[in-house]
Amino acid sequence: MPYKDKEEKKRYNKAYADTHKEQYRAYWERYREINKEYIMARNKKHEEEHKEERNSAHKKWRWENLDKNRHYRIRKYGITKEDYDSLLDNQGGLCAICGKEETYTLAGKPRPLSIDHDHETGIVRGLLCNACNRAIGLMRNNPDIAMSAAEYLIKSMQHQSDDPRL
Repeated sequence: MPYKDKEEKKRYNKAYADTHKEQYRAYWERYREINKEYIMARNKKHEEEHKEERNSAHKKWRWENLDKNRHYRIRKYGITKEDYDSLLDNQGGLCAICGKEETYTLAGKPRPLSIDHDHETGIVRGLLCNACNRAIGLMRNNPDIAMSAAEYLIKSMQHQSDDPRL
């Protein structure tokens, strides 16, 4: 039945689809199963062609939805917003390592403290500023490396105090 009015055709197609949901669902399931390779290749090609577009849209969304992004990051570690706030209160709103406020900013506001967790067990250890979080990450979460770094710094400070040039 040819339609001259596109809106009328849309209404008809929607009404038809609504009354035949199960047949549509079954058809598309079969189609996806039969054409799995083609669909995957098509999707991959589309992703590659629109990678920058997608990344910029994602970045824009993250900036416009900082609170939603923060709640996602909190849930990602298996804690609630209340757990995060409790940790923050217990630490006095400061980094668990350096004892300072976060200086790293997002959209002109201080970034929330990062959730530090054990990468093997997933257990949350505390909240860290961006600098301390990156530092322990660069030390591969290895206490021996951290202790060695601390000893190195202490030793170098002692040598500096012994240096008559200072």
